[in-house]
Amino acid sequence: MLNDASIAEDVVQETCLRAWQNFDRFTPGTNARAWLFAILMKVVQTEYRRRERWRVVPQSEEILENYAAPTSTNTEVLTDEGLLGVIESIPLHYRQVLLMADVAELQYQEIAQALRIPMGTVMSRLSRARARARSQLMDFLKITE
Repeated sequence: MLNDASIAEDVVQETCLRAWQNFDRFTPGTNARAWLFAILMKVVQTEYRRRERWRVVPQSEEILENYAAPTSTNTEVLTDEGLLGVIESIPLHYRQVLLMADVAELQYQEIAQALRIPMGTVMSRLSRARARARSQLMDFLKITE
């Protein structure tokens, strides 16, 4: 989610620290995994907000030309970076649910508990996230044909 291993390590450390500091708030017998994911998602959101404040917008035409959209003659295959780019382009509230469901393999109820949203919202966001990812991947396949 963060595209930087060192930042991800910092986020995990911050999550563990917050869990340790707030362990008295954990209810024994409940889902510890969902509780930790809830803390993790809050730390990740904080990191995204911090990044947005420091975002640099490229002003140089030269930089913009280097990052121009690929043309229809592009013959590249989908790489890990391309797939991560697709996932990254999905809005955060959809991406969180997608990663928790499809990568962390949490159940809908666990995701709902972790994010403190209704289970119907989890299913809706997951459906929309998958649809966006599918659409972008199909667009990529059309470009590379």
